[in-house]
Amino acid sequence: MIAREMISFANTNGGVILVGVEDDGTVSGIDTDKQSETWASNIARDAVVPPLNVDAQIFDHQGTHLLYINVPKGKHKPYHSNSGKFYIRVGSTNRAPSQVELM
Repeated sequence: MIAREMISFANTNGGVILVGVEDDGTVSGIDTDKQSETWASNIARDAVVPPLNVDAQIFDHQGTHLLYINVPKGKHKPYHSNSGKFYIRVGSTNRAPSQVELM
């Protein structure tokens, strides 16, 4: 799921993923005992082709920890998953691009 988001952002204009915030805006937070920054970087490197270099940081929001992942606009487009699936960002959704969009 996170890889798909990264691919979508990299294939369009970049963007930010907040792990610990639900789709409805509810702040649920993350467990800081886990290596969240390493986890995000490993996904960007191992599940995205070509690999992405993302900036992942844990920050405190009103006593709750969130993972902020900044995904830059890709320099080596198009990006795809290990299974060969391409995604782009359209509004607040991810979708498979048309052949024209992919080019």
